[in-house]
Amino acid sequence: MKLVHSDFSALGNFNPSILQPDWLVRQGLIPDGALIDMRFDLGSRAVDFRAPPLMWRTTRERFTVSLTGDTGEKATDIEAPGAFAASIFEILSHTPIMGVGHNFHFEIGADSSVALKALEAAAHLLSHSFADPGQAAVGTMRVQYRGLRPQALVTLDMAEPTPDGRVRLMMNVHYSIIELSRAIEIARDARAVYEWVLAGFERMVNHGPAEGVTP
Repeated sequence: MKLVHSDFSALGNFNPSILQPDWLVRQGLIPDGALIDMRFDLGSRAVDFRAPPLMWRTTRERFTVSLTGDTGEKATDIEAPGAFAASIFEILSHTPIMGVGHNFHFEIGADSSVALKALEAAAHLLSHSFADPGQAAVGTMRVQYRGLRPQALVTLDMAEPTPDGRVRLMMNVHYSIIELSRAIEIARDARAVYEWVLAGFERMVNHGPAEGVTP
């Protein structure tokens, strides 16, 4: 599987006027003189700031940091979004955080054995979805992995194969948070979360859904 996107998201109460490039430069989180792009999203009325290798968006309810993909997503880069967010949370220590999550998107060849097994597992898991009736999109699984991350809810989204024979698989790992210190810990834990969710997916593919997840 090829990693094509990764991000870290937090739900809470944020002030978009604070998380501006000049403030981040003063805090030493962005190099002084860095080239920063701004893109306004008319639909959400939010501004995307882009300072490679990171981009971020802040609304009143959500803060998201992702890799820009300018040099291609790499597993070695996945810690950067969470580390960036954790540094901000440490400075803005009174920020109310209600939930955080790491999101990893992969592409796999539609004709590969992994893709075929994953599609079979998806069909099985859809019948055990925790999503509200009528709200789950086709190919969406909401499942709880066993073991290592007892508070993590893992959502797997799998799109149908594209004309060029690729399947997009999204693994989203979310935590409900009470303490800011826990949010910071999880934000900096991207590597372990990434390896854990991949291991669970591999168990599901190789041994069946019951081995990788708890319906």
